[in-house]
Amino acid sequence: MMVERLKRVTKKDERELKAVYNALEPDKRPTTFEHVLRMQDWNGLEIALFVARNYEGKIRGFANASIEKSTGLGCSHWTCMHPRSRDAVTGRQLLKAKLNWLVNEAGASTVSAEAATPEGRALLDFKKFKARTNYRE
Repeated sequence: MMVERLKRVTKKDERELKAVYNALEPDKRPTTFEHVLRMQDWNGLEIALFVARNYEGKIRGFANASIEKSTGLGCSHWTCMHPRSRDAVTGRQLLKAKLNWLVNEAGASTVSAEAATPEGRALLDFKKFKARTNYRE
């Protein structure tokens, strides 16, 4: 299962993401929806938005992470959300493990990074990342 990087979030993607976000209980939302979509460069961290889709291309969940510029891994903040559990998970694990969690828990066939740095380069080399999943529709 490959992880693909999209250049930008389309209006259709934004509507789907907002529906998933609104399905969460208010106290489970870690930040505002606009903050989830906004690319930031704050205190040496970059915000990335990851989207999990099922085999039909529908968004099943999304996550945002603050990725350390120096290493490109190791997140200081991470939130994975999906409507099935209406829950948010935070922690300090490796980015790879969290992407695998998102794929498995959200029931997605692909996870894509929807944001890049202001210079337009990818936050990580997603071509080298393969997500392991036990989910089948």
